[in-house]
Parts: sequence; C-alpha cells; structure tokens
Amino acid sequence: MGNRDRGIEPARKEQPLLGRTNRSSRSDPDQGRQPRPHRRPSIVALPPRKLIVTEHRVEVKVCPNSGREVAAPFPADVIAPAQYSPCFNARLVCLRVQQLIPLERIAQMAHDFFGATVSQAIIHNAVSPAYRALDAFETTVAGLLSRASVAHADETGLRVAGQLHWLHVAGTKLLTWHGVSRRRGRDAVKHFALLTKFSGRLVHDCLSAYFQLNCLHGLRNARLLRKLVFLFEVQRRPWAKSMFRLLIECTSAGKNNRDVFQEIVAAFMGNPFIPTFAE
Repeated sequence: MGNRDRGIEPARKEQPLLGRTNRSSRSDPDQGRQPRPHRRPSIVALPPRKLIVTEHRVEVKVCPNSGREVAAPFPADVIAPAQYSPCFNARLVCLRVQQLIPLERIAQMAHDFFGATVSQAIIHNAVSPAYRALDAFETTVAGLLSRASVAHADETGLRVAGQLHWLHVAGTKLLTWHGVSRRRGRDAVKHFALLTKFSGRLVHDCLSAYFQLNCLHGLRNARLLRKLVFLFEVQRRPWAKSMFRLLIECTSAGKNNRDVFQEIVAAFMGNPFIPTFAE
C-alpha cells in the first residue's frame, strides 16, 4: 500500500505569497478597522517543462616535445558526447522498476513531460547500474532471511522476452527477496542457494521442493481452503467440509491462545497426534 493521501499542502513561508487588499465600497463596516486573519487558499503548480543542458569543456594542448595532443580529463560520470544526468535516469528507473510501466510508455511520457527523446536502450542503461549497485544489499537481505525464525516462500510464472520464467520470492514482515529464473522447484532452490541455508519455519504452498528442505514447515491456509472447497463442491468429499471448518476455527483460536487451539483440534478430530501436529 502507498502512503495515505494527506491532501495538498498549503504554501510555506519561503514560497511565493500573493497579498490581496479589500477594495470594497465605503459602506463596508470593516473599512478602516484592524484587518482580520487572512484567508489562505493555495494554488499548486508544476514548474515550466525544461531540460537544463550543461556542456563540459576541457583544454586540448599540443606537447612541444612529442607533438602529441594532451587534454584534461572529463568528470568520471561523463562517458558519452551527450547523456542524461543521474537525476533524470533515476526517474526512468522509478517508472520502470517501481511503477512497472512498459518501455514504450516511459519513452512517450519522457517526450510529453520533458520533450526528451528516450529510447529503450537508454532506459535499460539507466536500470542496469541501479541493479548492480544493489548487489551488497541483496546479499545482506539473503543473509538475514536465511537466519529468520519464520519466512514465506512462493513462486509464480512470468514472461521474459516472450519466454516462460519463474519469479521466486522469499520474505518476512520486514524483508523481501526476489529472483527470476527459467527454473522452478528443486533446480531453482539449488540455483539461488537461499532456502538451502534456511533452518526456521518456512510457510509455503506445498510445492514438493520445499518439503525437501531441512527446516520446519507451515502451509498457507488460503491455498488449503481453496483445495478443500474444490474437493467438497466439485468432487463431493464430505470430509473436506469438516476439514475446512477445522482450519477456520483453528486459525481464529490460534490468534489468541495456542492451548485453546490444540483443544479445538483434538476435540474436533479426536486424534491423539493432533497436539504434535499443531506444533
């Protein structure tokens, strides 16, 4: 979820203020009296659309001894005859990575808003350095996730250049890790080598590759409930409805008291192994 909409903020002291004086008729009873507090409506506007171009010049001299040309160095971030600034590229990265806007639409937006010509290659070249700069951050997140007491894992299909790939995710309340691969299941788990180091409780959707990990397991109730609804409504399995009710009651009770949770399960199923299963 994004930030809550706090409305438009009024003008601050350092922003332009336009004063208005009451020029009403002589019959106005407030004429000549101490003015009352100002009414303060504000108009929020965008600055004029304008790109600022800064040209870098360096001196070029000829060495009197060797006859070779010698030039002063350009700044390290100046690598092309013409390029967009880091500030401009940061907006391209935001539109592409954070807002997930297609390349063609980003190029159209850059032209409409700034009069800038942006190709798909320029957008990719802006995203790549940002991706590489996050290597250390990604390593830190992966290390923290591997030591978490409880984590969630999932995967879903997506297209990369028209080909089927898999988006893998692992996360906690505070951390999220993503990885994209053509592989799924055990091959992907070994490829990323993140969950293989995990020893806490992994909550997942029953994918067989997760059960092969050396850790505790928790199953996503939402997925189990969907399967139980299918078994009861489509395949007419009476036990599925009882299990559906059990999961709902256990979830509700377990939020408040784990002892009550085990009592409900044991009473509902009449199975002496339920307390062990609930751990």
